[in-house]
Amino acid sequence: MAGHTPWRKIVGEVSPERRARIEKLKRQYEQEIALEELREALALTQQELARRLKTSQAHISQIERREDMLLSTLAKFIAAMGGRLELSAHFKSGTVRLKRLGRVAK
Repeated sequence: MAGHTPWRKIVGEVSPERRARIEKLKRQYEQEIALEELREALALTQQELARRLKTSQAHISQIERREDMLLSTLAKFIAAMGGRLELSAHFKSGTVRLKRLGRVAK
């Protein structure tokens, strides 16, 4: 292919220090984002999200500022943005994805 540069060659030209900085930033962005930042990244306004959730823009603002909320509220918020909430528990021995919360079978 004319003008094609193999990915291996491009990656090989990046210094190890720069690659480490990029990976660190990548991990940070993958791990943490505020609801407001997520909404904005999806190019949604509070008004549009309020319409989808059949609530007020003021209520959307309150949800975005909360430090603690019900998982059902968060799941609805994420669903209104077109996503699906998944909950994982991380242990030294590995990670498990929880499929439901509630009573444990006896």
